[in-house]
Amino acid sequence: MDEQQNRRRYFRVTIGRDTLFHLNVHRKKSSWGRCMLIDVSAGGAQIVTPLKFPINESDVFATIQISLHETSYTIDADIIWGKKSNRVYRYGLKWKTIDPEQQQDLLQKLLELQTKKVQINVR
Repeated sequence: MDEQQNRRRYFRVTIGRDTLFHLNVHRKKSSWGRCMLIDVSAGGAQIVTPLKFPINESDVFATIQISLHETSYTIDADIIWGKKSNRVYRYGLKWKTIDPEQQQDLLQKLLELQTKKVQINVR
């Protein structure tokens, strides 16, 4: 499934907040760092960081920690695309180790978050 198909399969919620991640390269983990979580879906996320990562390499993946509505998720993700913009890099992540129950829970939290955003905008 390419990036466009994945973006159409799951709706995305704009988050725009700091979160934690670490990079796993050749089975070695980096220390936890910070990135900006741009948006998230049940299938992946988009992040911005000043760090340059390898893209689409089988032995390189990111682990990202997301907190939504007092629930924390730590999910491994493949780095499927990247773009440099000014002095930062924007990356598309696709979840690689999310079980169906965790994915359903994440989807429910995203729906709740999106509903609250819509209610705020309508008032």
